[in-house]
Amino acid sequence: MKGTIYKISNNEKTCIYVGSTTEKNPKKRLYRHKNMSKQECYSSRYGELFKNEEILWDIIWEGEVNEVSELRELENCFINIHKKQGVCVNNNSAYVPDCLKKDNQRKAYKKYKLTDGGKLNRKWQNYRNKMRRKLFKEMGEKSLLIKL
Repeated sequence: MKGTIYKISNNEKTCIYVGSTTEKNPKKRLYRHKNMSKQECYSSRYGELFKNEEILWDIIWEGEVNEVSELRELENCFINIHKKQGVCVNNNSAYVPDCLKKDNQRKAYKKYKLTDGGKLNRKWQNYRNKMRRKLFKEMGEKSLLIKL
């Protein structure tokens, strides 16, 4: 499949976003970024990038890849280059190996358990488990009475 890695930057090149796509017309991806930047939840992610109407869109790399994960790995390389220059607005890595995903999930779960939401969730889980045990115990005693 054909993959494209691109960068979106402002005129001063103080903000750069690196992305990738497998779309036939990669410029379509730019329009989706513009639309997403107008939404409140994405506006902070793109920082100053879309505040100006004049933005630059360049293709960094274009070529054939076997899997999307290959494209994401290559995208990560470009993200890291621009992060070292201090101009990259990408917050997340494009590609995370499976072994690190599981480790990150464990860390996130441990962090969640310490929040109020995590504590409340655990409280309800403990209550449900307690009620299940009580119900099974009662059902077990009733089944013993029926057998006698």
